[in-house]
Amino acid sequence: MAQQTNTPARAQLDEILDLIAEELQITATQHADAESKYVAVGAWLGKADSPLASFDPSIYAQGSLRIGTTVKPIHKQEFDLDLVCELQQLRGVNFTPSQVYELIWLRMKSNATYREIVKALPRCIRLNYANNFHLDIVPAIPDGVLSTGATRIPDRDLKVWLPSNPKGYARWFEAKTVVRLRKVALDARIEPLHVQEAAADKAPLKLAVQLLKRWRDIAFEKRAETAPSSIVVTTIAALVYGGEPDVSSSLSGMLPRISDWAARGECRLTNPANPSEVITDRWLQEPGALDAFREEVANFAATWQTPVSYTHLRAHETVLD
Repeated sequence: MAQQTNTPARAQLDEILDLIAEELQITATQHADAESKYVAVGAWLGKADSPLASFDPSIYAQGSLRIGTTVKPIHKQEFDLDLVCELQQLRGVNFTPSQVYELIWLRMKSNATYREIVKALPRCIRLNYANNFHLDIVPAIPDGVLSTGATRIPDRDLKVWLPSNPKGYARWFEAKTVVRLRKVALDARIEPLHVQEAAADKAPLKLAVQLLKRWRDIAFEKRAETAPSSIVVTTIAALVYGGEPDVSSSLSGMLPRISDWAARGECRLTNPANPSEVITDRWLQEPGALDAFREEVANFAATWQTPVSYTHLRAHETVLD
């Protein structure tokens, strides 16, 4: 699809989309609060007298907060922060998934503050900060078979290792944005959270992902069980992104490409940084999930034509003037 000519009407549309994206972001206060708790948890996990210390734990964020695509949840104030606790030095110990999970679980339970808010989930350990956010600690160990950054995470219920690569995924996504990622100390015990960008400073792909995630939240509000996860939405968007220079033309290009993707008979996606990690299986196992996605994408594409048609009309009127 040819890129639209830059016009005052399209520029106005992009300004409106920037304002919407800005409203979707967590506030500076929320970000600072999340960072302080993230650092405190990381310090507790890696403290010198911690049973984990000898395994040289590396603490880092993953997911939307790492790549700058977080959106406020609908109808509630809580948002999610995903933290990885990767035990880097295994010292020749052949850990089972349950053992790694239990090591980190017991460390969190030994803290009087965290003991009151911690909850065991199948693939993470959740800290519930009431009326604020959830901090999910994902246990991990390096995957020695795959490339640097690949990890394995334990599934507590299934008692198996699952492949992952959150750092590699973040690098892949950032490369798609054609924007330099702020440097962080990747070898630090606790990596800092990335500074939250204002919407006006974000790459078009990041803004488009935020808007697509909010569309997902609204479109699937009454059938949440069929909604694609954030990583599925983010990955599809990045895969079909054509390098458009602004968010409005990005959405105009993405929506038909996403429809084409959904129309395929096989819609299996893997983590681009770890082909062993399938990210669509749990979503597509839900009956009717793909059909619902096709339907809602088509609805969004049709609705999106209203503002796009307006910008074309205004551009034509300007030429005639």
